[in-house]
Amino acid sequence: MIRRTTWVVLALFVVLIGVYWFIQRQNKTKAQATTPTPSSQPVFVTGFETVQAVRLEDSSGKIVAIEKDSQGNWSLTEPEAEAADQDKASTMASQVSNFRSLAIIDNPPALDAVGLATPAYTVTVDTVDGSQQIATIGSLTPTSSGYYVESDGGPMMVVAKTAVDGFLANLDNPPIAPTPTVEITPDLTEAAPEISGTPTP
Repeated sequence: MIRRTTWVVLALFVVLIGVYWFIQRQNKTKAQATTPTPSSQPVFVTGFETVQAVRLEDSSGKIVAIEKDSQGNWSLTEPEAEAADQDKASTMASQVSNFRSLAIIDNPPALDAVGLATPAYTVTVDTVDGSQQIATIGSLTPTSSGYYVESDGGPMMVVAKTAVDGFLANLDNPPIAPTPTVEITPDLTEAAPEISGTPTP
C-alpha cells in the first residue's frame, strides 16, 4: 500500500513539472515575440532622385535640414538658412534614401522598451510629388548591430548601426558650404623708399 506521504511527494513533483513547463513556454513565447525576422525593406519609399527635403531632429531639439530647389541645388534651411556644401548635402539625401532594414520585428515589444515611446531621433523626408514620410529612431538592439526604427505606422524594424550613425553625424557636422578664403596679395607696384644722403665713395 502506498503511503499518504508518497502521494503528496508525487503531487508536488507533478506541480513542479507543470510550473517548469509553464515558465519555459512563457520564455519561449517572449523570445519569439522579440526575435526579428531577417528582411530587407526600405525605411523611406523613395529614391535619391525624388528626395526634395530632409530634416533630422534629436530629442533635445537639435535640428539640421536641407532642401533642393528647382535647379537641383541644395541649401541648408535649419538651424538657419545658408548655403550648403552640394556634395555633403547630396550625401545626406542619399544616406536617408538608402536606409534599409536588416530585419522586421514580427511581434514588437512595448515602444518604451526599444526607445520609440520617446524617440531619440525623428527623420522627415519630403519628396518631389509633395508627399512626406516620417521615421523615428529608438535605441540600439541588444547586440548593438542596429537601431530600432519605425516609419509612418509601418512595421518596427532594425536598421544597421553603421548606416544610421553615418546619417546622424550630420547633426554635429551639417553640410554647410565652406567659407571662401580671401588671399591678400601684396602690392608690388608700390614705389621703393628713397635713400637720402650722399653715398660714401
